[in-house]
Amino acid sequence: MKPLILCIIISLGASSANAQVEWALDELFPDSIKTFVVSQRGEHLLNSTYGFNSPQLVVGNAEEPEVFFLAVHESNGNGSSTLDISDIIELPDSTFVIPHITAWMDSQGWVTFIRYFQHYNTLWEDSVPRCDHNLSHNLTGPTGDAFPTGEIALLATEAHFGFNYANSGSFFVESCQPLWESYFEFQVQDQTITSGGRLIYTGPTGLYTISAQGVPTAHFPQWHFSRIEPNQYNGIIGYRHDSLFALSPDFEILQAADFTADSILDFSTGHGKVAVLTQSQQAYIFNDSLQLQGSFPLNEDSEFWRVDVGSEYLGLAGLETFGSDMPTGGTEAFFSTSYTFEGEDFGLDRDLGVVGYQLGAVRYTQGDPAFPGFSRTYFDSVVVQIQNFGDEAVSRFKIRSGNRPARFAYDVEGQDLLPGNTLQVTLSNFWIHTEGDAGDLEPVCFWTSHPDYKTDANSGNDGTCADFVVSTPDVQKAIEFKVFPNPAQDQLFVDWGGSGAATCRILHPTGQIMEQFVLTAQSNNPLQVNLSPYPAGMYIVSFQTAEGESAAKRFIIAR
Repeated sequence: MKPLILCIIISLGASSANAQVEWALDELFPDSIKTFVVSQRGEHLLNSTYGFNSPQLVVGNAEEPEVFFLAVHESNGNGSSTLDISDIIELPDSTFVIPHITAWMDSQGWVTFIRYFQHYNTLWEDSVPRCDHNLSHNLTGPTGDAFPTGEIALLATEAHFGFNYANSGSFFVESCQPLWESYFEFQVQDQTITSGGRLIYTGPTGLYTISAQGVPTAHFPQWHFSRIEPNQYNGIIGYRHDSLFALSPDFEILQAADFTADSILDFSTGHGKVAVLTQSQQAYIFNDSLQLQGSFPLNEDSEFWRVDVGSEYLGLAGLETFGSDMPTGGTEAFFSTSYTFEGEDFGLDRDLGVVGYQLGAVRYTQGDPAFPGFSRTYFDSVVVQIQNFGDEAVSRFKIRSGNRPARFAYDVEGQDLLPGNTLQVTLSNFWIHTEGDAGDLEPVCFWTSHPDYKTDANSGNDGTCADFVVSTPDVQKAIEFKVFPNPAQDQLFVDWGGSGAATCRILHPTGQIMEQFVLTAQSNNPLQVNLSPYPAGMYIVSFQTAEGESAAKRFIIAR
């Protein structure tokens, strides 16, 4: 299927923002980071996937870690769901176009797939009508680059290319028709648009320049790269076999940088600089001629995946692990942070940790229907002691807890914890998983995560663990509820009795929370759950009352 090209008129002169961006979100369960962009306004945009390769786009800035969020369960008003966010395309006026694949199912069970191109203004409002295009066989959307004049060139996975022209100063659905679109005889691996507005493709057979009519105008067989980026000289930076090459506008070599001893994870260009992130978690800064300006090591407690060049700093994104020394593995957070070009990160160190805790008296123990062989032991209260090891006051953080296979998170806000001080936090309705006979030891761990939504300076002091002696008090009866139909297709009904407040969760068998509902005594009964966004398979409905009683049932989605 041929890709659709959209067109947007823009105004030039967007200003760059110079501000620290640093945040960590540990509710997104990222599997990979597909695209990372530092915008002209200084925002950080991360496009990632999580379970089932479901997409999510999160935008953060210096003040707020979640300015904008788009994920697989977002509805487009007709019961549809986003299946793939394929790229992040910034236009010269600092607005964005987000290409993605959307699908929905009709009453007869037929699924329709559409390529959508949404244009978001500077406030992240969907400011114009969506452009859409039917898709027949591929669930991956196109990637794109913007011309200096505002047009967009798209590269589809089926090696199909094109770009559009401006249309009367506005964005119209009819302007989604491409100016040209063509299949080329050569294989294409990447595209870029130079600072002078030249469209270039690269692949195993060399570099190709393309005219405004979509016709190859020049071929340079000596240069074959797997990835290319523009430089400020109207030339390119090319990547091949863990080496970078700076080429002039005539595609003559200016300089090369060899990284075979420390392979490249990611690189980016912008503002007259080339940034490189390597496997050893080292950052390198070059100018556009690939002359080295400096290098520095990154925070060893973080796993950096992507880099982009801002006007005054480097933006980096990856995974931060809180409580990395915990037997349960701690908590992986999706993070973005900033470094000056000299290697110093912004701000003061935030570093929290759990230095002790006290389990209260056991209230009761009951079997766990979601995990046969395990029981849940509930406590009257738990007191956790937090210490600020850093040099900045912290007022918002999470306390995490875990033993196998349970995980818990408690938000703490409005507590000014000064450097060097400790804070005692009381947790209510706390429970752990236990198995085995009375007298057996069961490890229980507590740790902190994303203090003030910031990365942590030292993950080695985040938490502490101790052994709990399993006891066998009287078992309290679990709550009763019904789920139907089972197997289900598009709708599931949960008959929960409607008495008192409760929380209902839809869980993947791995324990990942797919959806959560907070129910009051006045909530609709039975609860109706839309299953159309979920792939077929087995899932779990989990119920927990405000008093701590809980139960779970399995159900199957069959289509």
